[in-house]
Amino acid sequence: MFTFSLRIFLRNILGLFAFDYRIVNREQWKAIRDYITIDNLRHFKETDGVLFKDEIDFILKHGAQVFPYKKVKSMGPVNSGYDKRAGLPYVMHNGKKLFFKKSMKVKEAEEAYRSYIEDENLLGGGYRVKMPHQYQSENVKVEQGDIFVDIGSAEGLVALDVIDKVKKVYLLEGDKKWLPSLHATFRPYKDKCQIIPKYVSDCNSKCYITLEQLLKDEPDCPVFIKMDIEGYEKIVLDSSRDFIAKRKNIKLAVCTYHNQEDAKDIALLFERLGYHYEQSDGYMLFTFDPQEIPKPPFFRKGMIRAWK
Repeated sequence: MFTFSLRIFLRNILGLFAFDYRIVNREQWKAIRDYITIDNLRHFKETDGVLFKDEIDFILKHGAQVFPYKKVKSMGPVNSGYDKRAGLPYVMHNGKKLFFKKSMKVKEAEEAYRSYIEDENLLGGGYRVKMPHQYQSENVKVEQGDIFVDIGSAEGLVALDVIDKVKKVYLLEGDKKWLPSLHATFRPYKDKCQIIPKYVSDCNSKCYITLEQLLKDEPDCPVFIKMDIEGYEKIVLDSSRDFIAKRKNIKLAVCTYHNQEDAKDIALLFERLGYHYEQSDGYMLFTFDPQEIPKPPFFRKGMIRAWK
């Protein structure tokens, strides 16, 4: 049996040969069109779909969307540009430059940012009727003086949004393509921000780090952990269960939409560890693997938020 670290290593090697993310998205939607037909949804609604009536009605009217809810407002124009010194595109977020990958054009950075805010509602804001991918809530939110741990930080939007509030930020991102962007974005905050080009794992090495090792010098500080790591959330939580069980004053926001059973399995794990938890409002219509055949229920909870 592979160790957790070896599985991640193999995933990263295989990822070098993966499709461009936008192409993967097209493959995802081909799978959805092939297997989630209108007739299929109508039948599901008539038989077992009472729970998803609103979502199915939306899709029948507007077509398949990851977030099957009406958009109720727009954020307006995005202030963006290209920073010649950094050699990177950026958008302005709350008066701060948020940099994107070198391979992206300014327009692509704008579109990605608008999608994060309006479609995914990562930061809340009520842009759609329901927000299944919103990280924080009234029960689980970043407080003044917290340590913010961003596992799978990508461009770092969520961390930048809370940077003025928190005591310290740890940004963990194993994809080297994001590292120049993260360094450019958080250069003004380097006194309270640490960028770690590693994956969270069950061991400590050049490429991997455990949560316990990461936070060994912060034994009593309140911690908020955000986790979005492409379907490896449950594996990381399993490998960190002893640390999570004994750690006090901790909050977690964990993505559950990548795998069919993650919402149920991760909720059960938190129950066993003695955590309170809530699941985000609404559902996502999502398949991450283009080879995965979606199956009922086609809708997945986007996020689980847990606290002690």
